[in-house]
Amino acid sequence: MDSEIELIQILSAIGILCIPILAAIPIRIIWKRYVGGAYQHEEYRRLLSLVINAGYSLSQFRDQLDEAARRRRIPKDRQKLIETDFLFPLKTPHFILLPSLFFTPLVLLFATPLFLLALPLLSLAEYILIRKGLLAYIIMQLQNISKWQLIHIPKPRHNQKDLRGDIVAFSKMLMTVYLGLFAWLIVHWIFRGLDYWVLILISAFSYLILVSILGVIKTAIDTEFVFADPAGTAIIPIERFFRELLEPLIGLGLLFLLIRDLTAIFREGGDLILFSLSILIVLFSATLVGIGVEVGHATRRRNSIHSKFSEKLIKSCEPRTYYFLREKGLIKFIEYGPTPIDPVERKNLRTNAPFSTIPEKMKNIDD
Repeated sequence: MDSEIELIQILSAIGILCIPILAAIPIRIIWKRYVGGAYQHEEYRRLLSLVINAGYSLSQFRDQLDEAARRRRIPKDRQKLIETDFLFPLKTPHFILLPSLFFTPLVLLFATPLFLLALPLLSLAEYILIRKGLLAYIIMQLQNISKWQLIHIPKPRHNQKDLRGDIVAFSKMLMTVYLGLFAWLIVHWIFRGLDYWVLILISAFSYLILVSILGVIKTAIDTEFVFADPAGTAIIPIERFFRELLEPLIGLGLLFLLIRDLTAIFREGGDLILFSLSILIVLFSATLVGIGVEVGHATRRRNSIHSKFSEKLIKSCEPRTYYFLREKGLIKFIEYGPTPIDPVERKNLRTNAPFSTIPEKMKNIDD
């Protein structure tokens, strides 16, 4: 009889944990059809791919793209949605988080205090990491240890003002959200046996510290500075370097911690169902906190953080600016000179760059 009860509890716990995953599958299918699954939508995506893969920005081809959308009878809102989804596609881990929006009234009880407490911590992290130059110092030391060289490569960027800001923010918050679950599982393991409310307080405090640091770093490193690795003949954007370093660590760590906690609770005769429900509450609460961090802080402070961080990097690492071009099947790497410290001058480098001139073969992309 006991073995049957244990089996039911195990299956129930696994079923609860699988709810977001199972819900993500139909939500993803519905999303793809909502964004645009018709033939004319796929044709428009082909034009977007043609422009981006050639190294240009959508704003450079705005008139042509608008005309192509009118020909295909794609409304302006749908066009904006398709472009946003093309540049910032949502993946399965994103759709796992979407069910949290259905439980917003309940989850807000946990998420709102966390977000309000995160704001002063985000300001403190920004002061230490950006204004005091700690992040720039870390990158300078990484450059010295790895023997890589920090360089600046202007690139034709899409104008995020022409995109759906809510989707852009949602696409960038994966690490912010799963970091909350990561903190909860670590605290639950180290301090297991304590009351659940004590565990929640400890994990919430740990999460706020981690998300404040990560939130500022994520916003800062989304720049045009890259690492050049001569020995490996590679160019590595700073943002991609940190993402590829942290995402596997958090992802594999979550899987390991989840399995370890489940097996430990089962051996100790704990309540697996309560543990599974706590996982969902933490995940959904962290989702709303992540949305708040991306929308309430990163979007509002992005320009200021980028400007100050870039200034610190230029002063400490003295990078040089290069143009990275692809033309007629040839890759060109053209040196411009020392990277300007003035943000307006750096912005002008994009508008005056060789890739700002559209070749004749690209003048009519819809023909």
